[in-house]
Amino acid sequence: MASIVHETLVALFRDRPQLIFELLREHHIDIQEDATYSIEDAELTELSPKHYRADLVIVTKTDGKVALVIVLEMQLQIDNVKLKSWPSYLVNAHVRWSADTCVVVVCPDKAVARWAAQPIHLGPGSLITPVVMGPNEIPFVTDQKLALENPELAIVSAIAHGGSENALDVVINGLLAASKVDEERGTIYADLILARVSPAMRQAVEEMMVANKYEYQSDFARKYYGQGLTEGKAEGVAEGIAKGKAEGVAEGEAKALLTILEVRGLTLTEEQQHKVTNTTDLAQLNRWLKLAVVAKTTDELFAEF
Repeated sequence: MASIVHETLVALFRDRPQLIFELLREHHIDIQEDATYSIEDAELTELSPKHYRADLVIVTKTDGKVALVIVLEMQLQIDNVKLKSWPSYLVNAHVRWSADTCVVVVCPDKAVARWAAQPIHLGPGSLITPVVMGPNEIPFVTDQKLALENPELAIVSAIAHGGSENALDVVINGLLAASKVDEERGTIYADLILARVSPAMRQAVEEMMVANKYEYQSDFARKYYGQGLTEGKAEGVAEGIAKGKAEGVAEGEAKALLTILEVRGLTLTEEQQHKVTNTTDLAQLNRWLKLAVVAKTTDELFAEF
């Protein structure tokens, strides 16, 4: 039975098939910008008792003729049965539409992507190699403007890279992008993104969202991150706001700053840590907090201090 993660990813690509076109172009598979497309029946069984059904079939057309058939599969774990079904998908789709055909496998996990990318040996001189979109092929969406213009790409990027140590801005952009789709889907996407991050990364994300007041940008975000405040997430910031005490806010921002630096693998010297934990200047802490997301070294944070 398909998992909720699997079905959510299928729905994301079904809602915006252009996303796979963008990823394929990065993979040097040409799809013309003016090509039209349609979602077709994913049943790919011919005169055989064996039932084969792909996750999604997208047929592109140029000048009214079928140009490329994309058999799209979401693969979350290693499953050797797919080594039999993928060749069947490819051949049956090629015969049905009499056009160039490729099997494209989206794998958020690196190990699964490596497995899926291996050529499938059918016999002497017969190899079939799926086109795999794993973390190495899915871009890091670090630009907020791009994330808001192309939310599906940002969401896929956050799902693929959320487990990486230096992906804080990618995860935040994915969550912001999720707030731009409808609330029901956005909540599912946000849950899926956060399920793939480490506890430290999740805490850093929540504190960063609160510290930068992202929770006020949409009804979705107010509901999603507002819940985090009431449950005690980002405790220092929440306590400071609730009590109206400047020292509480400063403590929360200092805690968020230290967490973000830890997640990014940047280690403060004892002197630098003392500066952070003993600073009550909220404007300075906020500047450090924003720099912490992009700084390459801790020295960059204190260059003008």
